[in-house]
Amino acid sequence: MSIRERTKSMNSLVCLLQALQGRRTVVELRHETSVMGTIDNVDGLMNVSLSQATFTDISGAKSDFETFYVQGKNIRFVHIPDEVDIIQAIQGQLQSYHGIRTFKSDRKKHSAKRMDRKLAKQLKEKDLSASVPATAAKTAD
Repeated sequence: MSIRERTKSMNSLVCLLQALQGRRTVVELRHETSVMGTIDNVDGLMNVSLSQATFTDISGAKSDFETFYVQGKNIRFVHIPDEVDIIQAIQGQLQSYHGIRTFKSDRKKHSAKRMDRKLAKQLKEKDLSASVPATAAKTAD
């Protein structure tokens, strides 16, 4: 998954769809069609791959597919199964990104450490520069 896709999925409800991987659900599409199947994969652009899918067209005719791919732009909405706790699903998915994502609090800690090191270096350089002329003046006497 690219950085762009990862960012989109972390900052939108795409992470909820990604948490539904392995579950059977209905994806309603534009033009009054739908597909029911097991979600295999969801990328950051909300493109969905389903297996054991049944496509229902506008007239109600059904067609079975072993695999079915839906572009994100064609999705009207996705039915969330009743047994899914939406909040826990989102939190779990975001935690799976934890190793990838730098959270604000982490940035603040790293920034503070960086500032501490920079300040210590400046103080050390200042002490060294202040002590060098004094030593040079003593040796000149």
